[in-house]
Amino acid sequence: MLYFYIVAISDCCLGKMQRTDYIEDNWLAASDFTEAGQTLTIDRVELKEIAPSREKLVVFFKDEEKGFVLNVVNENTIAKNIGTTETDDWSGYKIALYSTEIKMRGEQVPCIRVKILVDEFSAKE
Repeated sequence: MLYFYIVAISDCCLGKMQRTDYIEDNWLAASDFTEAGQTLTIDRVELKEIAPSREKLVVFFKDEEKGFVLNVVNENTIAKNIGTTETDDWSGYKIALYSTEIKMRGEQVPCIRVKILVDEFSAKE
């Protein structure tokens, strides 16, 4: 068992592990959006296992099959603008998601951010 663990780490560090090896295609990606963004209505928020032994909050939208895996920045943006950290109360609110880039570990990488929709954040469907 220890041998397998060492091999797995070596493969990962040598660049042999691919993103698709551990992340399912059930989640929205930056490539699904433009810089202009898309307005979506929150259906529900669930705690999901997104990778082995790794759980995150995932927002699901009406009329969209894939979920939006939340990071701390996007979770805080939504909570602040809706006015509650209680994710069960987020259902029915509209948010806009857009693609941009951030600097991570010295490289520019694509990401999804939540756009503030002043008129629409306060309106629940």
